[in-house]
Amino acid sequence: MGFALQIFGNMKNKEVISWTDIVLGYINRGQVDIARQYFAQTPERDYVLWTATIDGYLRVNRFREALTLFREMQTSNIRPDEFTIVRILTACANLGALEPGEWIKTDIDKNKVKNDIFMGNALIDMYCKCGDVEKAQGVFRKMLRKDKFTQTAMIVGLAISGHGDKALDMFSHMLRASIRPDEVTYVGVLSACTHNGNETFVINSCNLR
Repeated sequence: MGFALQIFGNMKNKEVISWTDIVLGYINRGQVDIARQYFAQTPERDYVLWTATIDGYLRVNRFREALTLFREMQTSNIRPDEFTIVRILTACANLGALEPGEWIKTDIDKNKVKNDIFMGNALIDMYCKCGDVEKAQGVFRKMLRKDKFTQTAMIVGLAISGHGDKALDMFSHMLRASIRPDEVTYVGVLSACTHNGNETFVINSCNLR
């Protein structure tokens, strides 16, 4: 970073792209706090700079700070793209923060943000990890396309919420649809079976791998 900082320091007119390059340089080195200092000094912040700084916090699992910065981005009238929203929903899921997740969902609906399979999966994961499995099921039912991650998130969510029978039913449907489960799926199935005492189902399911 030394040479880049030297060039940056000698620039008379520093445009936002130059500030962004410095911020990204520190983020790529894992030095998020220094990146944030340069972010704060930037006279004018565009969508790319906001997104890069938020992503820097997410990379090092500093979810709360990423969420705070995302709120600041919103109040600055900078609209995030689908990728950033998905990443922020993941932060909400890891924090178990339902209220900001709901706020983001309202914003998605209000601004008609593209609600593709990645957005749907992130919403399901967020609702499940925040303990609102009914809303997760609502998102699941409305999704036109579902993949392994959709099914797995719903199976795990149902299992940890005590809906073992529904989780096992969904797993059976997943197998009938020829969607190959992964290790996370089987963790959810095992959890569901633990609550139901259905050891035979576990054995038969594992034989299908």
